[in-house]
Amino acid sequence: MTIGDELRRLRKEQGLTAKQLSERSGVPEKTIYRIETEEVTDPKISSIKPIIQALGCSADEILMDNKDIGLSGILKNLFKKSNDLPVSEKVILIEIVSRWIKSYEIENMYNTEISKDQRDETYNQLIEDELMEEDLEKRLEQNHR
Repeated sequence: MTIGDELRRLRKEQGLTAKQLSERSGVPEKTIYRIETEEVTDPKISSIKPIIQALGCSADEILMDNKDIGLSGILKNLFKKSNDLPVSEKVILIEIVSRWIKSYEIENMYNTEISKDQRDETYNQLIEDELMEEDLEKRLEQNHR
């Protein structure tokens, strides 16, 4: 996809018209259309930077295809977007990701050839981590009240 395609996709994902994006970014509506229609294929940084800020996306999201960003870049962008979630939703997200990672670690632990002592030590560490997480959740819950 081109910069214009990515810009249009991100703008539409947020339900914005080119005029609304123009108002948010301070970039003329005509410039936004020219980028999206590829009349301008190499936009100036002075145009792209305020558009990126107005869309709340990263430069990678607008300048590169998802295949070029890679999985780590996509995850980074998703976690960046998660900052806008309410605290209660952040706690749920933390719990989901933590549990998934722990289950992955446990599965890997049993799928690799390590000694029983190493397995027990890793398992005990995971339990300690979970207890610390539960404590964090309680603190977040108390702060939320």
